[in-house]
Amino acid sequence: MEAVLEHTSAPGVSGLALFRMMPEFKRNTLQTFVNLADRYGDIVCFRGLWTSFIR
Repeated sequence: MEAVLEHTSAPGVSGLALFRMMPEFKRNTLQTFVNLADRYGDIVCFRGLWTSFIR
């Protein structure tokens, strides 16, 4: 039996939360990525003016 996967987007940051984290991102970019990976998993989606994925 085959598994059927639905098309869904990766979890991540969007909207105001994305803009609120910018000072943290500027202060310590690597630690911000580590924190996001801890919170959302191996693949993180940034939804703003465009959508980006970090793996």
